[in-house]
Amino acid sequence: KIHAIYWAAAICSTTFLPDGVASCFFNQLTVTLVGALYPIYRSTKAVCTPDGEDDKEWLQFWTVGGVLFMLAGWVSDAIQTDRAHDIWLGYLLFAFFWLYFP
Repeated sequence: KIHAIYWAAAICSTTFLPDGVASCFFNQLTVTLVGALYPIYRSTKAVCTPDGEDDKEWLQFWTVGGVLFMLAGWVSDAIQTDRAHDIWLGYLLFAFFWLYFP
């Protein structure tokens, strides 16, 4: 149930956000920072702990995250309008946040 509420809020906020605000928050730099910097930090911490469960969680993140990064490159090349590109990057950003907290 919480996942459905999260995605409904993500879709509404991404789709109905004004263009100027969307272009500030939903850009390639933001997606890269959210999709890579925090996970690198958390993965490094997970490797340093004796528990193997957190290592598996972050390995799963990097597997799915890698697929998302590859898909992002293909979709970004195919999108023609700036507004659609901002919406796509917004969905991608929310997807990375969702992967953090399953």
